[in-house]
Amino acid sequence: MNGLDRVVEYIRTDTDKECIEISRISSEECEQLKADYLSLEQERYWKAINEGTKAAEQRLESLSALAATEAKKQYTLMQQELLDEAFACAAGIIKGLTDEEFSILLRKVGSPPGISADELVEQYKEKLSRTVMSMLFD
Repeated sequence: MNGLDRVVEYIRTDTDKECIEISRISSEECEQLKADYLSLEQERYWKAINEGTKAAEQRLESLSALAATEAKKQYTLMQQELLDEAFACAAGIIKGLTDEEFSILLRKVGSPPGISADELVEQYKEKLSRTVMSMLFD
């Protein structure tokens, strides 16, 4: 091997070493970039999951409150219907009483004598409704 061949071989060996080092550094940088992007993607993923979960929980809370309000409304409407039916029943019974029975009723509810059945019904509508409801459901 002559001097020129040795120089070329030295340059080739040195160049090969440099290429290997550049390749190694590039691979490391590439792996680091992949890891960084994967980490960023994971952060985005979990952020989206957490935000979606929070939004779903808030929606559930809102719908639960709405459902409770609607249930209470329906319950109140049903109570009112029952009171109306009970009042109509009581009013029918009161209007069908004899004069003597009506006088006894007036004394029991503390109303002045001389009041008509219609006046009594109007004056004591709420009280009569409660009394009838109590009789029906106790």
